[in-house]
Amino acid sequence: VCIVMELVEGPHGDLSRFLKSRGPGLEELPSWWKTKLEIFMEVVVGVKTCHRNGVYHGDLKGRNVLLDSFCTPKLVDFGFSFRVRDVDYLNSLGGSLFWISPEVS
Repeated sequence: VCIVMELVEGPHGDLSRFLKSRGPGLEELPSWWKTKLEIFMEVVVGVKTCHRNGVYHGDLKGRNVLLDSFCTPKLVDFGFSFRVRDVDYLNSLGGSLFWISPEVS
């Protein structure tokens, strides 16, 4: 058995680091907002693709979204993920404590 994974390299790191690293005043630029919106929409497409295939990440947060050199987001760390048909997802608890919705915790 062999697992092949993409090596995500680039100066941006994870999404949390990328969003915190922007200098003051940059958030006022239209291109900065456009970049954030594009990243968000690509993350939504990735999550939607997972859900369409019955896979739920279980720990989606900025540190689990890596950005390559073109700012293309990559969902990572599927350690808490599960397939709906395999688990009663309404009774399972996983993920990072600070990112779990109040009604679940």
